Amino acid sequence: IDLTHTDNTYNSLVTEAAVASIIAAAFAANDAMVFKGITGTPTTDGIAVGTLATDSAGYTWKVGVAGYFNPTDGKIYSESATGRQKVEVGDLIICISDGNTVNNATYGVVQIEAKLVAIQQRPGILLTIGGKQLAVEYQCSPISQKRLAERNEGYRRQNIDVIWILGETYFERHLSQKTILKFMTAHDQVVFYLPTQGHYIHRGHFIKKDFERVHYTEICDTMPFTVISELSRQRPLDIKKQIYKLQNLLLQKRVNQQMISYFYNQNRLIILAPLWIHYGETFGLIIANWQWRLLAVCLIEKVGIGHKVRLRCIADKLFTYVVGNDRFRWRQVKKLLDSLQQQGYISLQGDYLCVLSELPWFISLAGKLDKVRKK
Repeated sequence: IDLTHTDNTYNSLVTEAAVASIIAAAFAANDAMVFKGITGTPTTDGIAVGTLATDSAGYTWKVGVAGYFNPTDGKIYSESATGRQKVEVGDLIICISDGNTVNNATYGVVQIEAKLVAIQQRPGILLTIGGKQLAVEYQCSPISQKRLAERNEGYRRQNIDVIWILGETYFERHLSQKTILKFMTAHDQVVFYLPTQGHYIHRGHFIKKDFERVHYTEICDTMPFTVISELSRQRPLDIKKQIYKLQNLLLQKRVNQQMISYFYNQNRLIILAPLWIHYGETFGLIIANWQWRLLAVCLIEKVGIGHKVRLRCIADKLFTYVVGNDRFRWRQVKKLLDSLQQQGYISLQGDYLCVLSELPWFISLAGKLDKVRKK
């Protein structure tokens, strides 16, 4: 099938193979795409694309003359009406379920660089399936957070889901947490397409240990929407190393002095804080894991043993230090609170958090390191 855009302006998806794989994945096509021809000139009564009762999944037609496609009756009309979708020359109409004597075939539409006039945007690929739309953007060059947010907001206003697929330029770079979060999918993954190799790279299960680079699970696949199910083996945290690294920061006066003074006035030293603060691996923080966890310790102490507080009150304070959308931020906070609950320090009871016990501080660094050795 010739997927070249008719005005020859579309080149960002690089290869027909990439477009075909996106189409196959989106339409869950178990059947190969079978080209059935080019559609004719639409009329007011509609011109049939195929045959509702006999079309098979995978049958594909290329729009020859612009019109308005009705996926319910499989016809292209010359006039707009409710339920009809504007289709341009070069768009594809694909049968996604077999037609038979009981049920008619169903269809989807693939548009290359569709013109979304209402928001003045042209997604690389626009897929329409069962009344729902998905925009696929292939990004090779840098894009600012502001511009990305504007494009995503435009799609949101049109009730269009969007997935960003990154090119080799991004794949070859060491991406910051901020950049990764910009392009994360609904499954908290980042997808790359490598045209020279003809496959996709999926990265997910991101973690960020203090004093280390970002770690993730990576798989190679021929399809763009694959969800990573298994977490790759990660080297366990070296808690002793984490303690010594924090000690060095303190000695070098690279920790906020107001924070140090706050604990000093309570006759406490940060280096003697509960061991739990050194086990953080949360991705997407604007502060260190140990600092975020130390904040959680303080919030629990403020509530007090045997007392309850609205879960939202605690979550809002922890949210402040997590970047990303609200869904992602809540998931990261929930993981933190689940860790405290699993160790018996809190109990999550619906909309409330109950403090069961406080995390123990140490009286000496030697005692803390000895506790690590015994674990």
